[in-house]
Amino acid sequence: MGVADIKYNEVISSILDKGESNIGSKVRTEYKDGTPAYTTSWFNYHMEFDNSEIPILTTKKVAWKSAIKELLWIWQMKSNKVQDLRDLGVNIWNEWEQEDGTIGKSYGYQLGKINRKIQAPIHWDKHTIEYYKDKGLDYHEFPISNTVMADQVDYLIHELKNNPSSRRHITTLWNPDDLDDMSLTPCVYETQWHVKNNKLHLEVRSRSNDMALTH
Repeated sequence: MGVADIKYNEVISSILDKGESNIGSKVRTEYKDGTPAYTTSWFNYHMEFDNSEIPILTTKKVAWKSAIKELLWIWQMKSNKVQDLRDLGVNIWNEWEQEDGTIGKSYGYQLGKINRKIQAPIHWDKHTIEYYKDKGLDYHEFPISNTVMADQVDYLIHELKNNPSSRRHITTLWNPDDLDDMSLTPCVYETQWHVKNNKLHLEVRSRSNDMALTH
């Protein structure tokens, strides 16, 4: 049994011991047969892992290959097209595919939006110097950077490399302007990255998790 299994057992025990049920309440989610999907829940639980082992459960079946492909679809491809995920052999989003073939303005769509500014330093080759001289500028008046637009992922990578001690290494999928245009609002909605002592640390925040399912 690995560290992930131990922590998973701890959180399940905590939910069973301390969690509160919403049976009898009005709930949005329903099972396929139309019955309410009630939950027993407990909020604000924190799980921490180091790099001593990959935190994948071994005490229950985990489709880890599909999970990795889904992460690549969201973070690397920055795609909201369900066919792109099917091409990777994963069908878990088929149920939420809209008429246009996407999951709406969710997940990869938010990460791929070009909405962040990067100040890229100008390389002073002779052609660049001549360009600004032709504009009548003295050398001390030359701009020191160009503004380049980037998406959240490219901006994050740039800032981790160039401003590692920043406390603003955050990505978010929770865009109130687009929530009504999503097939599903994101469960894992935010990440925050930290560089301490030349080590990269990651916080992942989730508004909701299906920790264990019964029916």
